[in-house]
Amino acid sequence: MEVDKIIDKNPEVFKKLQKSFEMIKYVNPKDPFKVFGDIEKTLSDNINDKTNIDRVYFQPVVQDYLKWTEQNYTLLRSPKKLDRLKVYHFSIKTWVMVLIQIVLFGSILVDRPTKNNDVRIITTPKNYVPLFMKQLDNDGKETGFWELHSLKVIRKFITNIKQQYDKLIRS
Repeated sequence: MEVDKIIDKNPEVFKKLQKSFEMIKYVNPKDPFKVFGDIEKTLSDNINDKTNIDRVYFQPVVQDYLKWTEQNYTLLRSPKKLDRLKVYHFSIKTWVMVLIQIVLFGSILVDRPTKNNDVRIITTPKNYVPLFMKQLDNDGKETGFWELHSLKVIRKFITNIKQQYDKLIRS
């Protein structure tokens, strides 16, 4: 075979290649139940945090994640177990933030620069803004939506579903 001829002619190159192949470690797929469990815990933490009002999530999460990866390239490349764990948990946190954005705002939010490039504006459909931005009702009275915590409704929904599952399991 052709490879055997190359190896016979260059045994030192073969040894170097063999040594580099021995250094490679393959990533096994994570247990999906563990990943889903981590997502559920992070989501529950976000939902139960009283300071996580709707406007906290009004940010370009994906673009922020990409900036973070550029700034933390050495962490992303690190073979250390703790560093890999940090990257995993940051990925879970980002995924949960994106999921919450879809629930609250109907899409993943991105931003774009203004003409002067001095300010970046979150892109929303034309003439649509999130509910927390509604400052006055139809009568001109303040709504208090600036402090809106829509995730409370989600928490109630999740609690009801868990109770239904518990009833099914017990019966």
